[in-house]
Amino acid sequence: MPLAKFIYIPKTEPFISKIMALLESLNARGATIIISTHDVDLVAGWAGQLVIMDGGMVKLAGSPEDIYYSREKAYNLKLKTPLVVELYWHLRKHRLVSDNRATPLTREDLLEIIKRSGGKVTGQGVF
Repeated sequence: MPLAKFIYIPKTEPFISKIMALLESLNARGATIIISTHDVDLVAGWAGQLVIMDGGMVKLAGSPEDIYYSREKAYNLKLKTPLVVELYWHLRKHRLVSDNRATPLTREDLLEIIKRSGGKVTGQGVF
């Protein structure tokens, strides 16, 4: 088995879902997957660790939860944030959700936080 393979992942469905399922399968069998992308929505809910680079230098490394927990940190580093995280920050700012234990990285995570907060945001077309 080769040590590394490089692939290009176009941002079109259903292709991207199939590729991500394949990568998850490989990861479950012990392969380490490294993805180089600017697509934060793709990797936020999938990656175990993120390395944020700028000009070839590592600016920040950690779990997606750690990196996106602080809006100030993301802003100071000029990070593009995943849509789910932006929605969560907006809901917290307007006190529509009270959960601040963990930053949601997937739609499912955000919906669970909304439910735990009393389901105050329903039928509003969040997704």
